[in-house]
Amino acid sequence: MSNTTVRRHHRLVLSIAALIGGLLPTVAHAADAAPSFAQRGMNLVFYGSNPMPTPQQLTRYATNYGTFISNLNANAVTLVFPLFTDSIHSNVVTTTSWSPSDGTTPSPQDLAIVVRGLESKGLRVTLRPLLSEQRLGSQWRGLIIPSNPSAWFRSYEGVLRPYLEMARTTNIDGIVIQSELSNLSRDPHWGSFVAWVHDYFRGQLMWDMSVNRIMTSAPSTDIQNWFDFYPRVPSATPSSSVSDLVAGWNSFAAQYTFPATAAGSVLGEVGILATDGAYAQSSLKSLNGTFDQTIQANWFSAGCQYAKDHGYRGLRFWALFFGGNVPSMSVPTPSSPGQIQPAGFAAIKSCFSPH
Repeated sequence: MSNTTVRRHHRLVLSIAALIGGLLPTVAHAADAAPSFAQRGMNLVFYGSNPMPTPQQLTRYATNYGTFISNLNANAVTLVFPLFTDSIHSNVVTTTSWSPSDGTTPSPQDLAIVVRGLESKGLRVTLRPLLSEQRLGSQWRGLIIPSNPSAWFRSYEGVLRPYLEMARTTNIDGIVIQSELSNLSRDPHWGSFVAWVHDYFRGQLMWDMSVNRIMTSAPSTDIQNWFDFYPRVPSATPSSSVSDLVAGWNSFAAQYTFPATAAGSVLGEVGILATDGAYAQSSLKSLNGTFDQTIQANWFSAGCQYAKDHGYRGLRFWALFFGGNVPSMSVPTPSSPGQIQPAGFAAIKSCFSPH
């Protein structure tokens, strides 16, 4: 075959390839082809009730949720359970709520049943005790400043001890030792507290901070940094593309100095209401606006892309709420826009799919 003939064949092949390429959908981000996250997780919130379900019921609920979460291509669960305090300056942390409407803290025994049910479906479980804001009025838990920090840490240790002891009887993957306590995060007691925790639990510890101007790194280099990330993108509208939202996430993040690199860190919470207007302040728990589940779905896709672009170790979406029935993957719930909607679950499943 002559050189001229070879060149003609080469041009023909290139032309056909270009034609086929024009018929195929383009890839929005090169990062979509990146390896899947090491941690692909969901937050599962577990409030106790009176009466509590039986152990057999808890096992059934947990395995059902484990199957549901696994089917989202997830491999991890943050099991969130409440602790209580009665004011910003209180020195008391307790498992006792002040009224039935506050919910209750599940016992270590009940948590262990749920943990084992989730683990039976191949999920890695992280425990995350989270101070309830029920008694703080309109104030955020991150503003807590105990009047006597030494007394507060003693109280916190007393509450956590039975849960740390429970963790040794299961295959708990890790424990979040501090969640969103921005004002308290610089307190020098954390060093001795971490040493105390290691007396009971030798697994991975996590340090959870909300993204704001008061962010501190974990008190020890062997503790994994998590960031609860709720950007504000007021310029976004329901017609904004995922790329537009990712740009908004980047602009928001650029305002802050993160105390740890993304490579070893996790986005511990990514969530938003399925409501028009939520892009302006994604941390809101309620908002007057039109129900729109694509708001949530596109936000989740943007959070996924942001985490991939910046090389985060993983992310965990907010949130599922533990109970007798798993959510629907097909029927929206306009009356509860704070719950993850079917379009949101589809975005999560796509995010966690291997590429």
